[in-house]
Amino acid sequence: MIFLVDFDGTITRGDTVDSLLEKFADPRWKRVEADWLAGRIGSRECLAEQLALVTISAEEMHAFLEGIEIDPSFAEFHAAASRIGTVAIVSDGIDCSVLHLMRAGVIPPMLFFANHVERAPSGLQISFPHQAPDCVVDSGVCKCAIARALARSHEGPTVLIGDGMSDKCVVREVDLIFAKDSLARYCEQEKIPYTSFKSFADILPLIESLELIGRGACQAIS
Repeated sequence: MIFLVDFDGTITRGDTVDSLLEKFADPRWKRVEADWLAGRIGSRECLAEQLALVTISAEEMHAFLEGIEIDPSFAEFHAAASRIGTVAIVSDGIDCSVLHLMRAGVIPPMLFFANHVERAPSGLQISFPHQAPDCVVDSGVCKCAIARALARSHEGPTVLIGDGMSDKCVVREVDLIFAKDSLARYCEQEKIPYTSFKSFADILPLIESLELIGRGACQAIS
């Protein structure tokens, strides 16, 4: 199985990009956000314009990253899911948050996809190594393209775990959906089957049952 896991608001307790903007960006970032929410610009353009408005020192950035809180049940979920498949973080946020948590041992090392950020003299400079020219929502990270590529390379069912706008497009590319917040509301509106969750602890029983089924099948074959 392939588990595609959103980062901001799913693994983390809040949206790290929004928190960064609220603390360190010129207030004009909210106008850019309004344009994105209204559909006038894509998330790639939105992120680039917003992060250019951030002023932050290296010390402030480190302190900010140290303050990121995660779902405490994620580590247990990752351990269980890794026994039956591949876990990949697929985020339309910024890579420095993911990398910091991995290097600090807060989350285990794993495959991940996110937009790349570096500090620059004027704001934060962002690049998009996982964009796709045919992305229908103009995301920095095309989750649909990643879902298709991982499904081809791993040849197994794909599970999405997410919470927000960046996950809406990819729901039609996966086999099973765990959703909360705005993604759950979207699935309801579009009549897309999903399972509601509040934390990774809610998903663990399914992972454990799939692991038991797998063991039983192996024993039957042997």
